[in-house]
Amino acid sequence: MLADVDRARQATKQLEGDLSKEQQRRVRGEEAAAELLDAERQALRDAQQSARQTERALRDQLAAQGIALAQAQSQGSALQQRLDDLQGQFDEEKRSHDGTRALLAGALAAVRKPRGVRKPSPGASEA
Repeated sequence: MLADVDRARQATKQLEGDLSKEQQRRVRGEEAAAELLDAERQALRDAQQSARQTERALRDQLAAQGIALAQAQSQGSALQQRLDDLQGQFDEEKRSHDGTRALLAGALAAVRKPRGVRKPSPGASEA
């Protein structure tokens, strides 16, 4: 009977040792998982911070490009208006030039026109 009690005590000690080892293994696993989780959380925070910085930079770039686009559109409109004004001025100058040429052509034609026989003035005596 003492042998049975002794075996039961040894079996209990063995079970207690196995249980202690299992608990230690579980604790080590939980600690490793916690460390891994902390590292992953830190990596996530770093990625979020990087994403926020990138977003700010892209928003700033988009705003700058929006301003540049508005300036380019404004400049394009101004250039188009200037082109229209110059085209109108050119057309006016061309009409004026054509009018001047017509007047000069008429004057030149009048100068080149052969003079006809002069009609005697009334009251002049014929010889």
